[in-house]
Amino acid sequence: MRYTLRADGGWITIRLYYPNAGAYQVYANNQLQAETAWDTSIGGPGELTMRKGCGEWRFIAIQNYLEFYLTSGCEVKVEPLD
Repeated sequence: MRYTLRADGGWITIRLYYPNAGAYQVYANNQLQAETAWDTSIGGPGELTMRKGCGEWRFIAIQNYLEFYLTSGCEVKVEPLD
């Protein structure tokens, strides 16, 4: 799946529900992005900070959603890992 924000500026956080708890990888402008670091205080991937820019992401396995940060002029691609 590919996502773009066609606007003069700005950003959006997108949350997608995935019914299966598979593994995913995220690219921003064709550059592989690392998932946010594990946060022991919440017992899962850390909250999005928006400091890493477009493509910053995390997958919450228990609730089965993938969340990422998208800025204007950036393309984010989400791919399942086999």
